[in-house]
Parts: sequence; C-alpha cells; structure tokens
Amino acid sequence: MQESAESPPPKKPEPYTKKLQTSFQVESKYFQSLIEKYLMPSTCKVGINLGINKTSKNPTNDYCIGIEKLGQFSDYIVINVSSPNTPGLRDLQRKTELQKMLRHISRRVANKNKASNGTACRALLLKISPDLTDDYLEEVIEVVMNPSFKVGGIIVSNTTISRPDSLINDKKNERGGLSGPPLKSLSTEMIKKVYRLTDGTVPIVGVGGVSSAEDAYEKIRAGASLIQLYTGLVYNGLGLVRRMKTDLCKLVAQDGYMNVQMAVGADVPEVTNKTFHDIFKQFEEFHKTFLPLPPPSVLNSLLEPTINEPTDDSLGESDSDDSTVVDNSDSNQDSG
Repeated sequence: MQESAESPPPKKPEPYTKKLQTSFQVESKYFQSLIEKYLMPSTCKVGINLGINKTSKNPTNDYCIGIEKLGQFSDYIVINVSSPNTPGLRDLQRKTELQKMLRHISRRVANKNKASNGTACRALLLKISPDLTDDYLEEVIEVVMNPSFKVGGIIVSNTTISRPDSLINDKKNERGGLSGPPLKSLSTEMIKKVYRLTDGTVPIVGVGGVSSAEDAYEKIRAGASLIQLYTGLVYNGLGLVRRMKTDLCKLVAQDGYMNVQMAVGADVPEVTNKTFHDIFKQFEEFHKTFLPLPPPSVLNSLLEPTINEPTDDSLGESDSDDSTVVDNSDSNQDSG
C-alpha cells in the first residue's frame, strides 16, 4: 500500500490585536445619521472633537463644516490641532497657521451665531499637544489669549509621540500616539505651563492618564478646571466615574476647600496668589456652559466626612490593570 503524503503542519495563526476606541469618527456624509441617532435625543453635556481628513487640502474648511453641521447640537466644539496620527495636523499649532485658521473659524462662527441667536457654537476650545516645545507653547498661548479669536478654553493634552523608558512592551516603538499612565506626568506638567502662561485666566481641561480621583486631583491642582477621561474609562468602565466623584469630594475636603474650583492651580503658587472670587468670576461663564456648580448647600453635604462608598461598581467594569494604549489608527479622520 502506498503511504499517503504527510500533511503539512497547520499555519500559525496571525497574532490578534484588539483595537480599542474611546470615541467614534464620522465622515461628513454621515453627519445627519449621527445627529438623529445620538445628538438630538441627548440630555447630557455633549462635546464634539473636530479633526481634519488626512487627504484634506483645506483644513480650515474641514473645521468650519464640522462646526456648521454639528455645533448647534453640542455644548462645546474642540478644534483638535494635535493628534499625531494625522500627517501635518500638528503643524497647525504654529503661530502663523493657527492665527490664520482661528481668524477664519471665529468669523464663520460669529456669522452663524448671529443668524441663529447664539446657538451655532456655544464654546470653542483648542486641543494641544503635550510634545510642544516651550517656544511653540508660548506662541500658541499668545494666539489663544487674543480675544478676537474667541477661544474659550484649552484642552491639555492629546496623546504623545514620546516613548518613556518605563515602557517594556515590544510594541512600544510603533507609530502613533501614546495614552494612559505613561502620558500622565507629561500632560500634568503641560497643564502647569499653560496655567502659568495664561495667568489662570483661560479655563483648562485636563486630559491624559487619568484613572483615579487622585490623578484627576493632581491635574486640578496643576491648573485644570475640568477633567476628561479616555483610556481610564475604557479599562475601568463607567463605575470609574462614580468612584472618582466620591473620592474627589474627600480629597477636596481633606485639603480644606469648599469646592473643586478652590483647588484649581493650588500647585502653581505664582499664579494662585489671586483671590478665589476673582478666578471664579473669570471661569463663571465657562462653567455655566460646561458644568454648573451645585448650590452651596449641596456642596457642603458632599463634603461631609461621612460620605458612603458606592456599593454598585459593576457597571461596565473590567478587571484589567493595563491602561496604556498606542493609537496607530490609519483611518481618514483624526481620533485624538
């Protein structure tokens, strides 16, 4: 009997890489579907982060189209000029380019607001990179501080192209923006720089490596008046927000503050010599739009030392402690 040929060994399966996204990207042709499914029914605060298409020949027009189509459904619009995943995008942080772009955008927004009784765009924020040199950062702040551009705040920061020595994963040198814990210190230092350069007069939204109340409080004390979550929320689920709110109240109370605003910039003493009321007045309109403060009676009750820990933390949580993400998306739109 003839022996059958030996079967070839099975091919080794390709390694599976799970891609995590913390937000969705929308091409312009899908705007109407997005509006109908997500924005019109929303009762929450909604922020829309706008980037440019990789193939765009007119970045300014991309931002303007996004604002005109979606601005009326949002509480704030983010002009994202800092994602490392869109070629050429970070060049828009240069003073001349930024001035030219914001001048055009602010005019378009003003005209739309005039025609819509102020509802076309309620607040305009600029999202910057944590990798800016001090010289470039000063130029960015100079532009932001120009009242004619009507920038209502700065989001600090996007992901980083740097790779700290603490990274040990063999994928650490892949192209793309790094988020999670390795970004935390870098973004916090950038918050302090922005807070100093603006003398505490421009609201800062702190982003980068926040996965606990302690992380959030560190950024608040560095100068952030609001906090955003990305990677931490992906890996820890919605219960993270509930725990952070409870623990943040404790941290604020332990330091003797009556509310979060009093802690803003506490670690930047050269700026916090202003009185609390002066700073609060400067942030007042910003907070009306974004996150109105509870009345004093509610704040006082939150700061009582007998705060109970939440018992139901199961919603959307994960047991994973790994919270570092390299976003090397090749999609046509910016995701940072």
